[in-house]
Amino acid sequence: MGLRPRALGLLCAALLGTGALGAAMGWLGARAVEASVQRAASIAAASQGLGWVRVGADGTRLRLMGTPPSPGARVAALGLAEGLVGPARLINALAPIAAAEPPAPLRLEILRDGARVSLAGDVPAGADFRLGTALAALGPGIETLDTVHVRPVSAPPGWEIAFDDALAALSALPQARISLDTCTLSVSGEAASGGDAAALTAALSRGRGAGPPTADAACGRTVDIRAPRRVASPYRLAARRGPDGVHVMACMAETPADIARIRAAVPTLAPDAAFRCTEALGAPSADWAAVAGAALAALADLPTGGAVALTDSTVALSAPAGTDPAAFAPVAARLARALPAPFTLTAGPAPDRDPSPDPRATAAPDTAPAAWFTASRAAGAEVALGGVLGSEPGRLAVGQFAEALFGAGRVKADLSVEPALPEGWSTRVMAGLEALSLLETGALDMGGEATTLRGTAPDPVAAQKIRALLAPHAGAKGALALDIRVAPPPVLPPPADPAACLAEVADLLADAQVTFAPARADITADSAPVLDALAVALTACPGARFEIGGHTDDRGSAGLNRTLSAERAERVRDALLDRGLAPDRLVAAGYGAAEPIADNATEAGRARNRRIAVKLLAADADPAAP
Repeated sequence: MGLRPRALGLLCAALLGTGALGAAMGWLGARAVEASVQRAASIAAASQGLGWVRVGADGTRLRLMGTPPSPGARVAALGLAEGLVGPARLINALAPIAAAEPPAPLRLEILRDGARVSLAGDVPAGADFRLGTALAALGPGIETLDTVHVRPVSAPPGWEIAFDDALAALSALPQARISLDTCTLSVSGEAASGGDAAALTAALSRGRGAGPPTADAACGRTVDIRAPRRVASPYRLAARRGPDGVHVMACMAETPADIARIRAAVPTLAPDAAFRCTEALGAPSADWAAVAGAALAALADLPTGGAVALTDSTVALSAPAGTDPAAFAPVAARLARALPAPFTLTAGPAPDRDPSPDPRATAAPDTAPAAWFTASRAAGAEVALGGVLGSEPGRLAVGQFAEALFGAGRVKADLSVEPALPEGWSTRVMAGLEALSLLETGALDMGGEATTLRGTAPDPVAAQKIRALLAPHAGAKGALALDIRVAPPPVLPPPADPAACLAEVADLLADAQVTFAPARADITADSAPVLDALAVALTACPGARFEIGGHTDDRGSAGLNRTLSAERAERVRDALLDRGLAPDRLVAAGYGAAEPIADNATEAGRARNRRIAVKLLAADADPAAP
């Protein structure tokens, strides 16, 4: 018998209800498994320091997400997940590891302007202490702006050599810019003197190649150290042109560009003549180099040679006796037109005869005025000039020429004008003065065609230059008498006996000791005078080798005391190297409390035992041995 339609509907509904419930129960079970797996994986990741891992579940499969901080962290996360669900049920959704940025290079920038020092950059561990020691050695009153960052890394190859030279430049240059990039060093600045500039330039240039060959190939040096520009007064240029060419006796300019401009205007130099121009402040006008060039061009245009002298804003142009005024006038006119304000020109040839009537024109030859000139130079005294010149411009030119050679205010001239003089007399006089300037002391006597010069030259080369200067002006009939003695070389004091140096050092350290921060190797700032005096005493014995020994009291363990004493001795050695001593002359050693000189039972005794001592080493001692 069949079912009623209503009963059939209820049965179908019951059967359909039973399938939906099973599906719902299956879905709820899967979600519970997912949550359980996700929770277990999150707890395990957190417990193993993988907090960056994010965990998701997809049924019974586990999804890993997040950005690993390193390849090792990525491997650890994958290993943990595979241990929980197995490789087949793992979905790897980890982000790729970002490429690591290369470490920033070590750089140091030092700017010094007298007592103000600015530091910036990144340096390796330990370099900050040496910077502080170098700044303390500059003396009191140093203002420092320090933004240096110390990185916990070792110094790369070549760094230490370049860093040593950077500290040496900081100590030696009152005005400086020092850049150190890994091992490439750039130094520019102004030294206290020309000698200091040359010595430091040579020392820093030699620094390249001092380190390991593998490091030096990538290291470079740029050194630009200038001597201080002095202020000159009066400001001068003096030159003469003779048969053999041009002699420039004095030259000043404010910039290297001006010096090059003046050099380009110089006519052909005489054989063995040198062009020297001093860089100095004090030019009377920004047009100085242009005026100097115009004056030298005029000198080149003179038909028979002559001389030109610039003293501040006065320009003097002269020619030898016998120069045709008609040939001289156009040259002088061109130079006058080329001179800007405030420059003025004094110019004129030296005529053979005064064009005005002269009763001496009919006199006997033996009544003609004699040509004579004398000059003497003594140590610490004025240079005395006396004699006659052929014209007023010639007299002024010789006076200015002498001041250019010997210095303003150091010339006492008693010169008169006498037209009837031999041709080329002014040129001979200037050559004689230039020769006298090469002597330390001497006397010049010129009369007619005879020239006598006697005195003391600083070296044989100066004596040879004097003969070369005067020989062309002696003439076929001229008599040249030279009595030049060469000064003996200075007697230098012998170097101090190393034992005497050691005794002086011992006395110095007995009066004042190098002091350190408690239980540290940091040298205190008030030890700078002691280190300065110690460096001076050790420098007095070139070639001798010394040991810098560190000593402590007996508090603390023996091992720590030896380490501390060795570090302190090394810091003192570094401070002495910064003050100019050669590295191969100093050895550092630490003795801890092994060599007391006082009773460690008292505070006074312990204070005496905490000390730096210096020993003299044998010439053949091993530098690496304590």
